[in-house]
Amino acid sequence: AVVSTQSTGNAFSTRMGEVKERIGIFEGAIKTLEAHTDTISTRMGNVEEKADIVEGAVKTLETSIADLADTTDKISEKVEHSVELATAVKSRQEALVSEIRLISHFKLTGSNAVRVDGHESELAADGLFIYSDRTTHTRTYTHSDHTAANNKLWVDLGGVFKISRVKIWNTRHCCQEQFVGTHVYADDTLIGTAIQAQNTYTFDAPDSVYASRITVNQPLVKNLHILEVQVWGCGPFPSEDLFA
Repeated sequence: AVVSTQSTGNAFSTRMGEVKERIGIFEGAIKTLEAHTDTISTRMGNVEEKADIVEGAVKTLETSIADLADTTDKISEKVEHSVELATAVKSRQEALVSEIRLISHFKLTGSNAVRVDGHESELAADGLFIYSDRTTHTRTYTHSDHTAANNKLWVDLGGVFKISRVKIWNTRHCCQEQFVGTHVYADDTLIGTAIQAQNTYTFDAPDSVYASRITVNQPLVKNLHILEVQVWGCGPFPSEDLFA
């Protein structure tokens, strides 16, 4: 009987040990689960925080898109206004270009070799081209100082003009052949050459020729005498706004 009781006690102790061991394992599992739970909670908190950030970013983006749409509408309005303004300017400029007028009268003139005895270069743009006879006291033609190559006379227009035509009145009392061979330039563009002696020369400029100076150049060894230089065109125009 004593042995039986002792055996039963040993078995009970063994089982109690196993139970405690299992309880320890269970408690460890619970702690591990709690640790995982804390980790999950932390991560959930991070996710919620990031979700809030994303939501805020989305709202900011929506606001930016709305602002961009508003800005786009305003830009579209300004573009439409600019197109209307450009169209109006173009129409006005076309109207301005359509008016051809005398643009050389009383403009500044110059010469590289002019006589100073009453034949100054200013007489080429004074509007007088009737009295050029030797017997009159009014001598309205300009005359070079000497016979030489490249005698020049020029008219400064005072701005950039679209050139339509240059008309030159030759002297009528004598020596018309002296003008033969003369070149006429609008700035650097050659617009005509005198090929024979005559009273007047009319040189039509090519399309879209703009210039601020008309130069008459005699490259041959001759005198250069001119009764009048008439320049026809329209303008002036800003140099950055030349209209074809």
